Amino acid sequence: MKPKIITIAYHRNGIAGEPFHVVLFDDNGDRMVGIVFEEPAHCAVLNVALLSAGDIGYGSNSWRGDSYETALRESIAAASASQRQGNRERGRRASQILSTYGNDEPRCNVIDLLTDLMHWCDQEFEDFEQCCGRAAHHFGQETTDDIATKGERP
Repeated sequence: MKPKIITIAYHRNGIAGEPFHVVLFDDNGDRMVGIVFEEPAHCAVLNVALLSAGDIGYGSNSWRGDSYETALRESIAAASASQRQGNRERGRRASQILSTYGNDEPRCNVIDLLTDLMHWCDQEFEDFEQCCGRAAHHFGQETTDDIATKGERP
């Protein structure tokens, strides 16, 4: 079974719940959603149109998760690897900028850059804290996709 993947999202499931991935995909013209937990053999698949109509019933909107699980897990792994590669590239770009930004240690250059960005925001009437909050949100979205690799050094 080779579903056509539309999008994949990672959910932490609060602070104590079991995290999972949500995979939106097409299969033979039907839009489906797969819920894939980290533990093998924990995969649920539902038809989106039936969900939208309020149908969550066993037998009417229940699909064999085990039939989809391998393909969904492979897609999740590929997307996570691609995201990690993109994040490594962003880190390399930042290293290049920092190496030419000042003539101090990298950490000091980061502080100088942030300070200068604060001055720029002040002059341009931009909210630095709001920018930092948005950046933190983006960072979270870009790094929580694969918690098994969180914190690894490239």
